[in-house]
Amino acid sequence: MGAAAALLMSAGLLTATVAPASAAITIGPACGYKEGVYNVCLTITQVNLTGYDVTVGFDRYMSKADADALLGCPDGSAMFAAMWRDDSAHSGNFRGYVPLRPGSPSSGTNPPGLFADFFQANMFLNRHRDSEKIFAEVTYHDCRNDIWYTYATGSIFV
Repeated sequence: MGAAAALLMSAGLLTATVAPASAAITIGPACGYKEGVYNVCLTITQVNLTGYDVTVGFDRYMSKADADALLGCPDGSAMFAAMWRDDSAHSGNFRGYVPLRPGSPSSGTNPPGLFADFFQANMFLNRHRDSEKIFAEVTYHDCRNDIWYTYATGSIFV
């Protein structure tokens, strides 16, 4: 009976101390916001040496009627998220688009506004040996006044 208990205890110790073979590293969220107006956040998870899962969340606070009007635009508010490096949205710093998740964008009532989620798996973000500062921008079109609005996240180093 003592040998069986020792065997069970050592088996329990092994399972309790074995770590997973690899663990993804998540960085963020890094957010840009103006209280009561918008919130836009970037979170990345390193999945291999060069690839990152990229998630961008966007909240634009407005009445539900205004959000529904934007979604009713002929271009559906033409919403997109783009990834950039450094501090500028200059063509040489472009890293790619992050597609909308199914069901996004949408309007809501608690809080009222326009909301969207973007996701891209295994995105290549760093083209250099040294770490780079990256950020995302979410842009949408308001067809009622023919104005494009852009909101930037905070920055993350990869």
